[in-house]
Amino acid sequence: MGTILLYNIIFLCGACGAYLAEYALTCNQRILCRFFCFFVMFIPAALRYDIGTDYSFYVEAYHSQYLLSGYEYGFRIIVNILKMFSFPSQALFVFTSFLIYAPVCFLLRREGFFLKLVLFLLIFYLYSYNVVRNSIALSFLLVSLDQYFCGNKLIAYLFCAFACMFHYSIFLFIPLFFLDFIYINRKVLVLMFMIAFYLVFTNKIFILFSSSLFLDSKYGIYIGSVHSNETDIGTGLGVLLYLLIPILTLIVSIIKYDRKIKMYIYMLILYIISYLLALKIQIFGRLSDLFSISLIFLIPYIFKSLFFKMRYVKYVGYISLMLLFLLFQAQIVTNVKNNNSGGHGINPYESIIY
Repeated sequence: MGTILLYNIIFLCGACGAYLAEYALTCNQRILCRFFCFFVMFIPAALRYDIGTDYSFYVEAYHSQYLLSGYEYGFRIIVNILKMFSFPSQALFVFTSFLIYAPVCFLLRREGFFLKLVLFLLIFYLYSYNVVRNSIALSFLLVSLDQYFCGNKLIAYLFCAFACMFHYSIFLFIPLFFLDFIYINRKVLVLMFMIAFYLVFTNKIFILFSSSLFLDSKYGIYIGSVHSNETDIGTGLGVLLYLLIPILTLIVSIIKYDRKIKMYIYMLILYIISYLLALKIQIFGRLSDLFSISLIFLIPYIFKSLFFKMRYVKYVGYISLMLLFLLFQAQIVTNVKNNNSGGHGINPYESIIY
């Protein structure tokens, strides 16, 4: 019960702080609220002990140069710097927690900050306790996209390049920047999505993953491993809820489709497809996590748009937030430590100070 209360306090305090950070009257008040949001998220994450199924792997990698050599360049730099100063392994979680939450709290623009941080908390906060490297990369990717959509493309490319240093999956996002220069007709886009949907559901897409091109790649090692097993969440209410949010958002976005939001929709379609793939092979969950970042931009767009004045669109925005909040609660309850269901292992919460 204490764990459920803790995570909900983090969410509520973060949401209140984010609201004030966007709407407070003075600049000093807004900056102070951003610091409040940061510490609300940072302190529990930095002080956690054995939280997240990957915690022990990172501790082992911290003490093993051989294991560390298999990680991305940016992560290796962090570990080597910390070891240079003879810091204990817990320092790794303190520093990586800073890298995850500082960009989100201090580098996102003021416009839409409240909704973006609320969505970050609901979608990524619990997830960040488990997959540290991916979370650092996603945090900088979020800043990259925030800059990209306001026209600062060079800065966006630099942040994206920095994100690539912490997780190779970010490289899969780079083609979207090039695709954004191309306007795909709405009907063609829907047709492409339906074809991809068909290939996934009929398992024809897996012909690609049995090819030598994929097997010889970095991710080919996962074929035949535990990560290629079917997930335990392939059916049920949880899957329906996770799919309902992006599908509802996609329908509304397709109706409103124009050049301004085409990048959002490309990301959202890839999110749905990668999530369907993840139901069959676990490792694709990392891709669905990557492209779920689209919701952080599309849901605020739905609220902001004049199109939002239409009643049914308004309901989509509220329903999406409500479902994400329910899924947040479900993650807390079901993702217990030492389970065999592939959960994130964030319940119960334990700290180094008690």
